[in-house]
Amino acid sequence: MTLSTRTMPGFDAMPEEQQLRASVSAMTRELGPSYFQRVSTTGEHATEQHRKLTAAGFLGVHLPEEYGGGGAGLTEFSWAIEETARAGVPALSAIFSAGVNGTILARHGTAEQKDHWLRGLATGDLLSSFAITESDAGTNSHNIRTEAHRDGTDWIINGQKYYTSGMDQADFVIVVARTGHDHTTGRGRLSMFIPDADAPGLSQQNIPTALQIPERQATVFFDNVRVPADRLVGEEGRGLHASFAGLNAERLLVSSICLGVGRYALTKATTYATNRTVWTPPIGATRPSPTLSPRPTSNSNWQT
Repeated sequence: MTLSTRTMPGFDAMPEEQQLRASVSAMTRELGPSYFQRVSTTGEHATEQHRKLTAAGFLGVHLPEEYGGGGAGLTEFSWAIEETARAGVPALSAIFSAGVNGTILARHGTAEQKDHWLRGLATGDLLSSFAITESDAGTNSHNIRTEAHRDGTDWIINGQKYYTSGMDQADFVIVVARTGHDHTTGRGRLSMFIPDADAPGLSQQNIPTALQIPERQATVFFDNVRVPADRLVGEEGRGLHASFAGLNAERLLVSSICLGVGRYALTKATTYATNRTVWTPPIGATRPSPTLSPRPTSNSNWQT
């Protein structure tokens, strides 16, 4: 696979990339790292950042135009996400809300699901969370214990999820649950559902973490949560397959956050080294290498 330099910042970026990056950068730099630190330490939500970015169309740039998005792709979305981090204001909630869930709904949602939930994500009217992680399953999603069983035409969900991001802000959550068992492989058959975040029987408990970010982590409990049949995402029993549309997007977008934070740190370091003066010149100035006297060779004459 050949990596196109068009997608690499600083390597002959195309005009549309330059324009998108410059616009997101200018918008997020108006808020600045002080904004991010404030909302992180006080427990506020990064509402102003989310409002600015969605109003400009950046958080829905990768979603279909017919549902309020920009009609571009994850490459363009990753540019936007990277620039928020480069400005010191990483848009973390956009990863699991518009990034993971938006991509899942765009590829596997019904027309009705797209019109309601996907459109809401694209316009910024809705926020969402993605619930897949469990303490006893980890990255082995086949061991998920949260179950969903039929009750008439509805589904009833029971179980719990761990380290679910942004549930305190979410309007809805996409949850992965076991709906059957493959007797040949021994693995669970998984499906995805869309309950409202305030659905009866759904509760959450905050998980204290050392992370200084606005997005909170939670344990989410499903106690006989009733979900109508039209809230099944994709095919029954094929939920894990469909979920990878979002999980693969998450990998790309998290790496974009990391790249942006790295560039932010590098800029801070070089600026400091350029301006910090202990002696003349500044500590980051280029200095000539000292001239060293040559060592004597083995043929040198030594007097004893």
